[in-house]
Amino acid sequence: MSTPIKSLKSAGGTYVCSTKALTLTIDTLTSKLQPSSPLRCPPPTSSSSPQSTTTTTQRNIRCLDTIESFSISPDGTLVLCRLNPKRSAIPKQNGSGGGRIIQLFSLLDPNWRGTITLDRSSDSSSTVEWCPDSRSIVSVDLDRGRAVVYR
Repeated sequence: MSTPIKSLKSAGGTYVCSTKALTLTIDTLTSKLQPSSPLRCPPPTSSSSPQSTTTTTQRNIRCLDTIESFSISPDGTLVLCRLNPKRSAIPKQNGSGGGRIIQLFSLLDPNWRGTITLDRSSDSSSTVEWCPDSRSIVSVDLDRGRAVVYR
């Protein structure tokens, strides 16, 4: 059984992110004007100039576990990956940890990344979304009626 590929386009359309299993792929889109054909009649106007889009794979990132879902920040600069709770939710010997893992990646800076471990009691009923400022993330526990904002 293969894992389906999911993809999203960033705000402004500069990046396309896709996931399959443990891998987040970030592609950069660039547009280039096509030269006009000498046989074209009538001559093209500036508003109808043909364009082609070139896709260049920028990088492939291997996450800590299988990616369950992902989203791009409203400003199109960061990616949030919510990992599968079955394997990533392993508590440590001291009893800490064990919650769902969220990994963050920058579309602009390949060296920037972050990790958030959610409270393990909210694993099955929580949702994780970007806040409108594109720098904060909110986790909402639907069972307990609790929201936590991460900055």
